[in-house]
Amino acid sequence: DFTIQATDQDLDTADQSLSITITQPGGPAAPLKVYTASLRPATTGTAYSESLGASGGTQPYTWSVISGSLPPGLSFCDTTGTLWGTPTNPGNYVFTAQVTDSAAATASQSLSISVGDNFGLSFVTTSLPGGTVGTAYSQAVQVNGFFPPFMFAIASGALPPGLALSSLTAVLSVTISGTPTTPGTYDFTIQVTDQDFNTVYQALSITVSKPAAALTVTTASLPAGTVGTGYAAASLAAAGGTAPYTWSLANGTSLPPGLALDSASGAIAGTPTTRGTYGFTAQVTDAAGATATGQLSITVNPASTGTTCTTTITGAHTTPLTVTSGVTCLTGATQKGNVTVDAGAGLIVTSSTVNGTVTATGAATVDYCGSTQSGTLTVTGTTGAVTLGDGGPCAADTVPSLVTISRTAGAVTVNGMKENGTLTLSGNAGGLDLANIRLSGLAYVQNNAGTAPVTVSGNAVNGSLYCTGNTPPPGDGGAVNTVAGSATGQCAGLAER
Repeated sequence: DFTIQATDQDLDTADQSLSITITQPGGPAAPLKVYTASLRPATTGTAYSESLGASGGTQPYTWSVISGSLPPGLSFCDTTGTLWGTPTNPGNYVFTAQVTDSAAATASQSLSISVGDNFGLSFVTTSLPGGTVGTAYSQAVQVNGFFPPFMFAIASGALPPGLALSSLTAVLSVTISGTPTTPGTYDFTIQVTDQDFNTVYQALSITVSKPAAALTVTTASLPAGTVGTGYAAASLAAAGGTAPYTWSLANGTSLPPGLALDSASGAIAGTPTTRGTYGFTAQVTDAAGATATGQLSITVNPASTGTTCTTTITGAHTTPLTVTSGVTCLTGATQKGNVTVDAGAGLIVTSSTVNGTVTATGAATVDYCGSTQSGTLTVTGTTGAVTLGDGGPCAADTVPSLVTISRTAGAVTVNGMKENGTLTLSGNAGGLDLANIRLSGLAYVQNNAGTAPVTVSGNAVNGSLYCTGNTPPPGDGGAVNTVAGSATGQCAGLAER
């Protein structure tokens, strides 16, 4: 009989008891015999467990006591040959144990158990908590008795590597302490002896676990949403710590209006109602109370206008263009000449080039997607949305001259644009999202208002950034702006140099 142990790369171990019976080829099985010749002493009031062993014959074995008697309080398992229980009466108990194999062969062994009186000596501690590799461990093992000091020792088994008894002599307790080094479950029996040499035993076990990996939020980014459209399934994720996890929002941050966070699963769901870029701090708490946070943001794009092109221009258009009504779409076009958009009309420029100025006054909508313009762009009093890039499928727009958007009633989105002149966004009432632009000149963000947020996030401004009179004040959605010049007013805290 033997015990084999396996250890993996993480130093996890597992034990398995095995036996091999060797017989002569073609010959009979070895004779059946009981090889246990003696049993360790027991003490009244102290739990006891010992297993008898046999070899030879043909397994399985069946055990019995055929003469004598066991100490009161002990029982004998007929399938395993284990003596177990808590003896109650001192004395020397002699008995004969018999083993029977599957072929009805028998073998017996005369044995005895000496049960000593503990004279009031007993263990108070009957179990110990587990430990963790690399974490200091300290637990007291307490006893009761009349004749201190007491002498302690490990009678059988072993403590986990890295742990030891703090002292071999103590008054009422001894401490098991140290720093465990190897994971696994360690069974051992501790004994205590008083000054009159009364001895009692206590079986104990310590399980040492691997340290949990540090708790972290692993989600690095989240998909964008669209006003009025159910948000695509997105769940926050974490690693390390001890599951299950609980999710929350920290530092007074919040999700875009219309979205909610499920605290158990980390799922973010709902239908966003307000465009903009919303930065927030996601916090995860594990079962042990450890916490970790992650800085994230969700961009909510404007709702699709469902605008239908009443006139579509493709290819080269070599004369000035005036849009008096309906919606004119420049799609893959090259416009040579200035463009004027009258009140109530709309202009959508997609993957096109405009060599001239664009002026829109009182227009219904102005939308640029992946286009380039050489002259100034002036949009005033638009009743609907103004969009210069959407931060999504549209490529960045390039306008090397001046851009002015003012007094619009709808949402204004300027995302990913490249501009070499001055950008002015002033007096717009439907909310403002200025994000990810590359500007070589100055930027003015002034007196924009409305129920939707004013967001100035992730921009690179080679000049200065001026922000005043905006309601609510601008936020950066967790994406800091880079400004080579000065950042003043409401944008003073939204930029780094």
